[in-house]
Amino acid sequence: MADERVALVTGAGGTLGRVMTLALLRSGVKVVLTAQTEEGLADLITESGVSAGCAIAVPADLNEESDIERLLGAARTAFGRIDVLINNAALMSEHLWPEFVAGGNPLPWTIDPVIYSRSLNINVVAPHILAAAVLPDMIERRWGRIINITTSLDTMLRGWPYGSTKAALEAYTANLATGLENTGVTANVLIPGGLTRSEPLRDATGKIIRNALSPEIMARPAAWLASDASNGVNGRRFIAARWDIAKPDVSAWEAASMPVGWTGSGQIVL
Repeated sequence: MADERVALVTGAGGTLGRVMTLALLRSGVKVVLTAQTEEGLADLITESGVSAGCAIAVPADLNEESDIERLLGAARTAFGRIDVLINNAALMSEHLWPEFVAGGNPLPWTIDPVIYSRSLNINVVAPHILAAAVLPDMIERRWGRIINITTSLDTMLRGWPYGSTKAALEAYTANLATGLENTGVTANVLIPGGLTRSEPLRDATGKIIRNALSPEIMARPAAWLASDASNGVNGRRFIAARWDIAKPDVSAWEAASMPVGWTGSGQIVL
């Protein structure tokens, strides 16, 4: 039952993490929230309206294996298990180069290998460490969810190094899904399907560069993927912008997904 499920959400303090965390808590899932700092995490728990004991906040730097071990230990001490892992935390290009937001992009060979290594650690290696830690228990219980947040193919191709790390995470998810067939545990990808911000992206002159989607579009698919309703749905790539909340979930998820990876790569913006 949903009230017995426990989710670990990385990057819970960010825009998408906040929306997904609230959706899970309000659907009755207990949540371990983590971000690099605890700023806003306690407020997020309060905002959810859930009772004390349904959520804990554990700050952790996913670039540090010792922090990951501490995070997992805290989760198991608090709740005894992890049923749902949402790998949402990411080091993004705009975190490193403000000019990226205005349409610039560093040449790949000019990037400091230390920066690239940190991006790989947070965006790819940490999700693997977390998945490897929780999967044995999930498989033994014959129920579990790995939900990896990646990005559009367009961003994978133009956003360095963020895009390349998300491409790696997507390929990793495809391999996980294959290995998890018939175990009761599933691995899927969830992406917004476009830029998610409260306001459109503008350049220095105020001109709109890209329109934005509401981050709230992540709520319904995240809650559904973490529920029994998604039993058996494995190896799919869900595009939140295509999820029609006016339709029953059984038809909404089919219209909003495709096989994980690049089967639908002709639709480059997705």
